[in-house]
Amino acid sequence: MKKLYLLALAVFVAFGATGCGAIGEKSGAVSTIYAVCTVCAALLLLAYCCFVKKRNVYYLILFSCILIVNCGYFWLSAATSLESALNANRLAYFGSVFLLPSMLMVIAESLQLKFARWAPVVMLVIGVCVFLVAASPGILPIYYHSVSLEIIEGVAVLNKEYGPLHPLYLFYLLGYFIVIIACLVIGFLRRRLSSVFHAIALTAAVFVNIGIWLLEQLVDLHFELLSVSYIISASFLLSLCLLLQYAEKRSVIFLPTEPATASLTEREDEVCQRLEQFNSGLSELTPTERLIFECYLAGRTTAEICTQLDIKENTLKYHNKNLYGKLGVHSRKELKALAAYTKTESETK
Repeated sequence: MKKLYLLALAVFVAFGATGCGAIGEKSGAVSTIYAVCTVCAALLLLAYCCFVKKRNVYYLILFSCILIVNCGYFWLSAATSLESALNANRLAYFGSVFLLPSMLMVIAESLQLKFARWAPVVMLVIGVCVFLVAASPGILPIYYHSVSLEIIEGVAVLNKEYGPLHPLYLFYLLGYFIVIIACLVIGFLRRRLSSVFHAIALTAAVFVNIGIWLLEQLVDLHFELLSVSYIISASFLLSLCLLLQYAEKRSVIFLPTEPATASLTEREDEVCQRLEQFNSGLSELTPTERLIFECYLAGRTTAEICTQLDIKENTLKYHNKNLYGKLGVHSRKELKALAAYTKTESETK
């Protein structure tokens, strides 16, 4: 774990030394900065795929979109024709548009907030519409009224005259920021944050992007600072994934039945005994108990389980008593922790 944090620190130090300091110098270094951002984005995606055991589709979309955004910025900076520059610009917008809903879903899941099943579909449709408008330059004069390519010290820059629908993307971006902040506030109020680091990582991931976006609105720079902020956000979220994964893996060692003064050896013996009882208990579950067990792992609520099985809450409590007794647990939290630990161990072998 320490090696991962040292690696992350080394990447940030190297990035700061080679990239950020060059913004105020020769504009030819812009392509180099975008190249560094692209490499960092690729490494983050690779790290997520290699080090995170329970991969989430929204995380994969998020890290992929960050890589796509930076590939687009790098391609644009090196473009030699207007057509190539517009295609690069479309690629960058494609990544940016679909990055926002994936970040929202990642944060919502981290805070255990659930959206309606149709919400991702609506977000996808809205995202497609916004992307089509942003990708219209060179085809329709609705996003950019006119656009031309200029080469400044070897770096391609699009000179744009904004069209009537240009504010659409800004409202889209601002709307997602507002919803994400609302999710964070709800998470704080409901105490859905499991640790101080959890809170800091999520808050930083959002407000870094908001701060960079506001800076870009106030200062005219020939550089997309969001490319850097997306890398920072992805680093925060990857660190959060790894920390939660590590905590989940080790949480089984600190279950309530163990004495606080127990030695590490005694704790490990207790864990082995509980895992043996848990695994043997799984084979003894009745079909109904197995179904309830799967529902708990899926995160279903008591009301949802009662509805699915068409039983009353008292009946569910009766099944819980038998289920918990066979598995040697005292709560859903212990059940899920032991199940996650068992799954992780089996995948490692």
